[in-house]
Amino acid sequence: MERSVAVQGKMDVSTPTTWAFVPCSSWKVFHAHFHLSNQNHGGINSLSMCPFLNASLRRTPTTPKRSALSMLFRDSDKIDETHNRNLNQSSSSSSSSSPSSCPFHQLFPSTEKVSYAINPHTFQSDPEENLRGFIKTRGSLIPNEEFVFWWVGDIYAMIDDQPSKHLFAFEGYNIGRMKRVDGGWRMLTREVGLYKDPKTNEILTGTWVNPLTNKENDVVHVWNDPVNQQFLTSPNSPQAKVSFPLPTTTRDDDVYWNAEVFLNYPSPLPRKEFPDKSQSDMYQSAELFQFYTKIPDLMDPEKASATCQISWVRVGQWLPWMEMGDRQGKLVYH
Repeated sequence: MERSVAVQGKMDVSTPTTWAFVPCSSWKVFHAHFHLSNQNHGGINSLSMCPFLNASLRRTPTTPKRSALSMLFRDSDKIDETHNRNLNQSSSSSSSSSPSSCPFHQLFPSTEKVSYAINPHTFQSDPEENLRGFIKTRGSLIPNEEFVFWWVGDIYAMIDDQPSKHLFAFEGYNIGRMKRVDGGWRMLTREVGLYKDPKTNEILTGTWVNPLTNKENDVVHVWNDPVNQQFLTSPNSPQAKVSFPLPTTTRDDDVYWNAEVFLNYPSPLPRKEFPDKSQSDMYQSAELFQFYTKIPDLMDPEKASATCQISWVRVGQWLPWMEMGDRQGKLVYH
């Protein structure tokens, strides 16, 4: 039996030929990177080399270029508006501008250097450090930096008093970014999941013969938009499905994070209206995660994101497009 695993990756949203002009999805993101990188750009100590203050060091693109990942984000996130507003502000700046006109020089004074070091030994006693460690593992401590997770596994049908059936192989991606909010972080993601033939591993297209009903069903793959979540240190917040500190296990150089999400809410497909596509008037499922990372990565002050692998188990109702109605049983993803 193949276990569901996921790995984290990064997308480079800017590939400059020179540092002076960077076709990135957000000038604000690049500008923060400029001040954080300190690599042959004059560093955070050199105001004269700051492209936000000195318009002569760059040229303004007529159309902001956006990565494919940035295009996945909702317009309500105001990426374009922020981009254009900052470009207009910086266009009117000159090399003699006051340092106070640059928000990133205010955020990162020249006497300080940003450290992303996490102390894993305080995870159980310090909710904020526990949260920072989880954000560094699940995504990035740099707000709006994009991250990608990939998963692969299998889906089984479990019915009382019957042998389990291997219905699908399953593969997908989760693409997102983190944003700071009061009391913690908000994760903004979208994801795609593809159902595959369990024997050939080919992506299902068109229709699928349901071995539980012997009927032919139209396949509907997963396009989840959005998949957002709040991570807060306040356990009483109604907005937090996961509160911190999270349980962790440490062994040698490994840290294991446990996160369980239990869902129970009125189904958007009431049985009276959708008798074949809904199993119950209440939707109920469980998502059980483990996140694996390394202590040296967490403690590294230069890394805003730690390497990460995931184990994921999901227990849920029949898929609507399987047309199982209220038949007894459940789906297990692993």
